[in-house]
Amino acid sequence: MFVLNVVNAVILAVVLGIVIYRLIIQFQVSRVEKTEYSDSKFQKKLHVFKQITSQKHVAFLLGLCLAIGVSLLLVTVNLFQLNQTVDSMKEQTSLLDEEIQRLSNQQEELITKIPIKDYPKEGIDLKKYEWDKVFGEERQEELQLKIETEISQKLAPYFGLSQVIVSVDVPTQSLSMSLTGSTTDIEGKEKIKKNVEAFVKEAKVIPRLTQVHVQVTSAVDKKNETLYEGIYLREKDKDAFKRQEESKKTDKEDED
Repeated sequence: MFVLNVVNAVILAVVLGIVIYRLIIQFQVSRVEKTEYSDSKFQKKLHVFKQITSQKHVAFLLGLCLAIGVSLLLVTVNLFQLNQTVDSMKEQTSLLDEEIQRLSNQQEELITKIPIKDYPKEGIDLKKYEWDKVFGEERQEELQLKIETEISQKLAPYFGLSQVIVSVDVPTQSLSMSLTGSTTDIEGKEKIKKNVEAFVKEAKVIPRLTQVHVQVTSAVDKKNETLYEGIYLREKDKDAFKRQEESKKTDKEDED
């Protein structure tokens, strides 16, 4: 393809050069014609020269037409090869997409087969983090991001999910946990709920935290199903978190 482009460029350059050269000759002949020479011998020679020049013009014109035809043929061949290359790349891309989809399906199958671990009785050591610096007046955003990342990584084995995101919202003193994966069996769903409750129970050690938002989503066959969703509240640091519905029931009982 590169060679064809080079040859085509050379042909076009030669054609352009010949056209410019013939135009210069024609311009010079026209200038001579405009001069006032009454000599009949000179006029006769000029007439013969014009005829020869015209014949050369015709010959060069035919040659240029042939060269342009060859150039167009090369362009056509080049386009044909380019189309073949594009079709080949499309086919390879399609094969790669199919392979990626196959590997993705295999990955999802493997994830669903991985057993979900029980949340450890001793917890994941939430109390070791410097929460006072996160919720304090001079909040440290880098430290907050580090804590969120570490907790997300620690929680992954206990939910059998491919993605765990934990985020802390300092102004509202809340912690959000978003879980997305491919758990479909009933036993796995129940264990996830149990582990969520255990995590929320351990979150009691986080000072100044008043809310915990949890959302567990299962993504299977491009369909999202919410397995578990809850909001947990408390008023004081020493209090245990209660799910919002349970909290409302407790308030009603106190009023009665």
